Amino acid sequence: MSDSPKRILCYGDSNTWGSVPLSDLRYSDQVRWPKILQKTLGDSFDVIEQGLGGRTIAFDDQEGEMLGLELNGFKLLERIIVSQLPLEYVIVMLGTNDVKVKFNASVEMIIANLKLMINTIKQSADYLDHNPQIVVSSIAAIHPQVNLLCDDFLGREGIVREINSKIKNLAVTEKIHFFDGFAYTQEASADGLHFTKQSHIAFGENLSKKILELEGKKYNM
Repeated sequence: MSDSPKRILCYGDSNTWGSVPLSDLRYSDQVRWPKILQKTLGDSFDVIEQGLGGRTIAFDDQEGEMLGLELNGFKLLERIIVSQLPLEYVIVMLGTNDVKVKFNASVEMIIANLKLMINTIKQSADYLDHNPQIVVSSIAAIHPQVNLLCDDFLGREGIVREINSKIKNLAVTEKIHFFDGFAYTQEASADGLHFTKQSHIAFGENLSKKILELEGKKYNM
């Protein structure tokens, strides 16, 4: 039996990267949820951060292209998965940016894209005969009324709960694991979009409980 730590890939957007609201700064290692996950799980796990601001599940974004960034999460997914194998878990928290007004995406379209992403993770892992467990998270609440900088989402905040309900159902049909990240990230930050410090910590600590449940261990703080 290998003594190597179990590797967990966290694939997400700016809330996985750790954007501080109303700034270009990044939260410290003491705050970001992947780092909280690492700290709580301990040395038996190796948590890999793969967050990028503006990343969507599967929509091209010209704003990102102008900056030389590939924000379509689907396009880079396969090479990122293969480059990080072996993996015990892949955690996906994407969908917030897909809600933007400019994409005019229906709930059904967003969920269909997420399903395609999940199946691509499964197929990519099969490349080297690895079968990581997939954990998909619900997306966070959006509060465009808090700050006009969040107007990319104005009028779209109401579909978040419907998306999350569909994500939960998708996890069942795809036989993967669901984590209700929404439950720990409803607090409105200064920009109405990015996690507060408290949300990062709560998200990371409760996700660690989920991982340890899957590992068959009791969670102790």
